[in-house]
Amino acid sequence: MKIKEWLDAKEQLAYYKALELQLRNEIIEKYGDSSNLEGLEKHYESGFEIKIGKKLTRSLNEAELDTIYSELNEEEKRSIKYKPGLVAKFYKELPQDSKLHEAITIKPAQGTLEIKESVR
Repeated sequence: MKIKEWLDAKEQLAYYKALELQLRNEIIEKYGDSSNLEGLEKHYESGFEIKIGKKLTRSLNEAELDTIYSELNEEEKRSIKYKPGLVAKFYKELPQDSKLHEAITIKPAQGTLEIKESVR
């Protein structure tokens, strides 16, 4: 039965994702240079080449940015990217003849699925 197979696959996927993350972190901890927070490291062990990539996540505090933006120099302003986004709720309310439709690409997204045992 496809439903049972899907439920089993979903459970196995969650298990293996957690296991992969745990093992990845253990390997990084064992071979990685803890003083190196960013960049690529290569290590060699038992016939394997181990590449460890480390990154730092950087995000803007938009409220803080609004208060200091006028004080930033041009070099600092070049470090900020403004990316337009679509507010679907308002877009769906636009009339058929809206000019904005010309700039929008619509394609189907992957469907979602939730299956629970029925109490019936």
